[in-house]
Amino acid sequence: DTDGTGFISVSDFKIALKALGFEPDKQEIRRLLWGGDANAEGAPRDRSGGITFNEFQNIMSEKMNQVDTDTDLERAFELFDDDETGSISLRNLRRIARQLGENISEDELQEMLDVADRRGVGEVSLEDFKHVMKKGAWAK
Repeated sequence: DTDGTGFISVSDFKIALKALGFEPDKQEIRRLLWGGDANAEGAPRDRSGGITFNEFQNIMSEKMNQVDTDTDLERAFELFDDDETGSISLRNLRRIARQLGENISEDELQEMLDVADRRGVGEVSLEDFKHVMKKGAWAK
């Protein structure tokens, strides 16, 4: 939500998918965003011009459930773990948020980390990441 409207735009959605290692074409973007629920102009019926964060979480949960192998999740994890520590830290989340142009508060980033950190060590392991991405655990 780079423009502060409360909605994730189509362009922000594409950037987020790419950051997670996906390369969707226009048809897949439309299917994921609107799932056939669009008006004649192809816009969401609510005319929001995008999707809410909760809708984004649901879409990403669906997308991650379609991942055929752990290799795809490992590739996505490596995009977050740029310092190659074997875990995702608060610093890694800050960097991703900056790269995506997201204005996410430190508290929100910490909350994301806390939800995904199943071991309670302050970082997200590859196994934690796989669990979150496959099960949508962040939406508890």
